[in-house]
Amino acid sequence: MLKITFKFSIGNINWEYMLRKNRKREKVLNKVRRTTVIVFFKKILPLIIFLILFSLSIILGFWNVRTFEYEGLTNVSKVELDSYLEEFKNENIFLLSPQQIQKKIIDSNGFIENVYVKKVMPSKVVVRVDEYIPYYIGYSSDICILFSKGGFAIKRLCEECEDTCFEDQEFSLVNIKSDQNLESNRELIFYEEFDSLLTLFGEFGYTITEINMKEGIVEIIDIENHLFIFDITYDLETQLARWYLVAKKIDNDMIQFDSIDMRFERPVMELK
Repeated sequence: MLKITFKFSIGNINWEYMLRKNRKREKVLNKVRRTTVIVFFKKILPLIIFLILFSLSIILGFWNVRTFEYEGLTNVSKVELDSYLEEFKNENIFLLSPQQIQKKIIDSNGFIENVYVKKVMPSKVVVRVDEYIPYYIGYSSDICILFSKGGFAIKRLCEECEDTCFEDQEFSLVNIKSDQNLESNRELIFYEEFDSLLTLFGEFGYTITEINMKEGIVEIIDIENHLFIFDITYDLETQLARWYLVAKKIDNDMIQFDSIDMRFERPVMELK
């Protein structure tokens, strides 16, 4: 009988076995790499890193409000506004409500008409304000009130202070003294009448400094101490039309006068 003997190297067998095993492993790994989960994870990895870093920045207070910057201040100081907004410092700038800041400032100071808030990342808030223009000081019912050019009651200056209400004021204003209440719901009650009068006087170069009202009769005094008398409770438009014609004649004829009473159909003028 013929016998055939095969001789194999154990080293070669082990090498081939390992090679086949590695190939199988690579196929498995390639298959895993191609799975949806791994592909998705690779896509969102930058986002995950960003969220982690962003969360750390919030925890460390990087986005907390540290400073307020103000624009448009005239009669209101930075120190005052800082005191109003102290409660908003160190609040997260993303959670900070501009409406809350607006309300806080307007409720705290009568000079403020409008407030505009701008967030500047990462930690600054810019606040721009529009202020009322002081124009009148009114004294009635034992209360001295500062009014704006539009007739808004800015603030109460003092009470039971008739002798000092118009003294030592930092503004150049029209002083109003009345036997009737001048203010209602933070508005100058006779604003439209006073505004019509002052506007027409301004057209002819008269600067009004004082208005005294008693029982509807208004005495107006200008910077040159001229006296003008109107009745604002009865047909003021007709009286203003009369004044317009009289003022033109005064200008054309260069008339020197002390007072004019416009309550009558034929105005009464007292000459110098």
